[in-house]
Formats: sequence, C-alpha cells, structure tokens
Amino acid sequence: MPSWLQKRLLIARRDWRETVRTRGFWLAALLGPVIGLVFIVVATVVAVSSFTSVGRYAVVDQSDGLALEVEQRLLGIDVSAFLIELKEKPVPDNADVDVAILNEIKDLFESGESVHEVRETLITPLRAELDGDDSVRAERVAEDFAKWWKANREFIQDFSSNISFSKFTLAGRVGTTTEEQAQEWLEQQAILGYFIVPADLLDREEPGEATYVTRNFLKDDLRDWYRNHLSFVVKQRKLDLIQLEATDAVWIQQNVAFNVRQVSDDRVGGDGQPGDASDIEAEDFVQRGAPIAYGYVMWFLVFYSTFALLTSVVEEKATKLVELLLSTVTPSELMDGKAMGVLFVIATTLGIWVGGLAIIGLLGVGVMPADLQEQVQSIIGAIFNPYYIAHFIFYLTTGYMFFGALLGAIGSVCSNIREAQSLAAPISMLMIVPIVVVYAVIIDPNSLAASILSYIPPFTPFVMMFRAADHPDLVTYLLINIWFLLWVVGARYLSRRVYTRGILMESKPEGFRQLAKLVRRAET
Repeated sequence: MPSWLQKRLLIARRDWRETVRTRGFWLAALLGPVIGLVFIVVATVVAVSSFTSVGRYAVVDQSDGLALEVEQRLLGIDVSAFLIELKEKPVPDNADVDVAILNEIKDLFESGESVHEVRETLITPLRAELDGDDSVRAERVAEDFAKWWKANREFIQDFSSNISFSKFTLAGRVGTTTEEQAQEWLEQQAILGYFIVPADLLDREEPGEATYVTRNFLKDDLRDWYRNHLSFVVKQRKLDLIQLEATDAVWIQQNVAFNVRQVSDDRVGGDGQPGDASDIEAEDFVQRGAPIAYGYVMWFLVFYSTFALLTSVVEEKATKLVELLLSTVTPSELMDGKAMGVLFVIATTLGIWVGGLAIIGLLGVGVMPADLQEQVQSIIGAIFNPYYIAHFIFYLTTGYMFFGALLGAIGSVCSNIREAQSLAAPISMLMIVPIVVVYAVIIDPNSLAASILSYIPPFTPFVMMFRAADHPDLVTYLLINIWFLLWVVGARYLSRRVYTRGILMESKPEGFRQLAKLVRRAET
C-alpha cells in the first residue's frame, strides 16, 4: 500500500474508532431513526390538527328557509351514514346505552327494507323538531329513535365515522339566531364562526353573497364544509324554479373523467419514442416518493457529518493535539484522513440502519398473508431501487466531500467552537436552502427552477437526489454531474491550501477576505 494512502487510512481508522466506541454514537445510530420517525408523525399530526376545526357554528338565516334546508340535509346524511353502518355491523354491547331500539331497526333490515326506506320511517320526528312543528305524529319506533338519537350523540360518533356533528355542531336554532347574538358568541369564543345567508341568494339578476365571519380566517374547513351543503341546497332550489328534474341536472353538469396513466423511464423505447403507458399503482407512488426520503436522509447525514468534522478539527487544534500529529504526517494527509474517518462513520451508521430495516422487514413479511406479502415486496423493491441507491451513494459522498472540505478549512483557522460557528454560518444557511425549495422540485423535477438549482454547486447533490425519479436527459444529466465534480475538486484544492497554513495559526482570520489571503499565501 502506498505510504501516502496508508497514513491517511491510519488517521481515518483512529477517528472512526474514537467515534464508534462512544455511547453517543450508538444511541444516535439506534435511536436516531426512531426519534426521526416520531418527530415526523408528531409534526404531521400537529400540522393536520392545526388546520382541522372542531366546534360549534351559528347561522343567521335571512333567506326563506335555505339554512333550515341545509340542516335537514345534514340530518338526512347523518342518519343515513349511521344506518348504513348499523346494517353492516353487529349491535354493540354497551351497558351505558339502551340498544333495544337498534335491535328493532336491525329487524327492519332483516324484513327486507332498504336503508332509504328505514331512514324515511325514522327521520320524521327529527325533521319536525328542526321545523319547530310539534303537531307531527310518527310511528312509535320513529319516536323512540328520535329520543335515542338526541340522547346518545357520543355513542353515535364512536359507532359511525361519517357523522357531521362529530366535527361541527349548530349553536342555537335555525331561523332564530340574530347577527348580534352570533357576534356575541364569537367574541366569547363560544363558536368557531357564523354564516349569514342573505335573502337575495337566489336572485337571477344580482344574486347576493353569503358571508362567513370568524376569528381565524386561516382555518377554512368549516367554511368549505358549509359552503358545499349550502351550494347543494341552492342548486336544488334553482332546479325547482326552472322545473328541471334533478337527474337531468346531474347528467348535464357531469364532468368528463380521465383515467390517469403514466409512461416512466423504463417504458421509453431506445429511439426516444414513448413506450406503452401503464396504470398507476401503489408502487408507482412509492417510487415517486422514495427519492424524497433518500434526499432527506442524505441532507441529514451531510449536515451532521460535516459539522462533526468541523468540531473534530477545532477540538484537536484547541488541545494542541494537532501539533503532535503534524510531526508525523503532512497537513494534507491529516485533512484527508479526518475526512475519510467521518465518511467511515457515515458508512457504519448506514450499515446499522439497513441491517435494522432488513431484520424488521424479514420478521414483518414472514407473518403477513401471501397476497399482502407480494404487494409489500413490490413496494420494498420500489424503495430500494438500485438506481436510487446508486444516486444516494454518489451524491452523499460527493456532497460530503464538498461541504466537508469547506468546513474542514474553516475549522483549521479557528481556535474554538464559537469562532467556527460564526464563520460556518453562511455555509449552514446554504445547506438549508434545498430543504426550503424541495416541494417545488418534487412537484416538477424538470421545471426551470429545478434546472437552475441543479447547476448551483451547494444545492446540486440534494436537488439531483430529489429529481432522481424524473431526471433530465442524459447529456444534461452528465453535464450537471461533471460540473459538480469539478467544484468538489476545486473545493478540496482550496481547502487544502487554507488548512496547510491555518491549522497552526493562533488567531482567527477576520472574515472571508483573510481566508482568501491564506489561499494566495499557501505553499503549493
């Protein structure tokens, strides 16, 4: 083995051993993915819950009963949803709920009645209560069901997943709430918001506009939910006015449906002509999303490892250990050896993660049904596509070499971590940019923005990893990679010149201008 390589490997092995022997490394390697997964799940839950409203609303109805029709519609949808699940599910044993009426309803289904027929039988008293009509009389089973429905709302929400009042509940009675009362409720935070249904909403010449008043306009799920139901009721009224059958209106307004298919790279012929298109399946979504996961993992490893290298260089310089090391190796050998040591740590970490995933996968697939095993295996194959793995290894290595060279050079001229952090701040900001623009790259990998970012060296490895599912043509692809490799070589060359003079400096250079002077003064 050449002496120049042997010395670098000895330094790399020393740094690698010092790292992997610590408890912190094993805790990070073993618990890091778990903590990351928990963070993603928690962040997703928080994001979803923060944009999802649950609470009460009010309606100021200035029309001739449109808001009442909306509530009647919601009641019919809720009862239907409950009856559909009751027909399919067994009646639960619940000591706190009288389920006798549910058994009677099950008997109606067993006698051959449909869900619609049963609903029309049961819903009459509930509709009459919304109308404020106490004179309506219904069958005993309907009266009992109406009392049961009002008394067991919590049970209904648990039993059926598509009940409107599990999210939104009307405050007050329809047609009696005034705007002043709704405003007072809103100021007391008793409601999420209130709607004003104008009297001229059905006017042909200048139709009025409904109003939604709320304290938080960023949450629009309540507004959209009520708008959909109010729009349906308004359309029905218009159909009645022009005496058009509802079925004819649905047919006229029916949109053209498209069956979305795709042509991926492996279905494109050698002459550049599109090959056979295929239907989109679950593994296609996974295959599109896999580069996103690879990109985030790569970004984390590059960010963590390069700053670990920076810290290691600064610590050895602060403790004067570097002076002892330089008595046996050159600054260039020391710099390369330390960079290789951190790269070995990255490889070890990835080996632990892949091994853990393999064990979990083997144990999980082994207990799955045969039909599910085949689907899971196809999804795993889409994730661990050799094409993606090759991209990941190449861009992880080159990205680390690029940023590692820059941060290693900065660490060599600093005497403590505080100085290093101030000089490294611009580089860390550059590393964050790809995460900020990742959504635009994922949605359209071949957009102008993605193409431009691919040519900017600090962003190239991350953007190209995100574009792996739909990379540019071969010539552009090779040009981008060659361009980035030239920058990696240039970064290594410049950092070596800074490292050679800076590693023994006592004082930190004042800004990047002083670093540039070090490059010019360095010995070749």
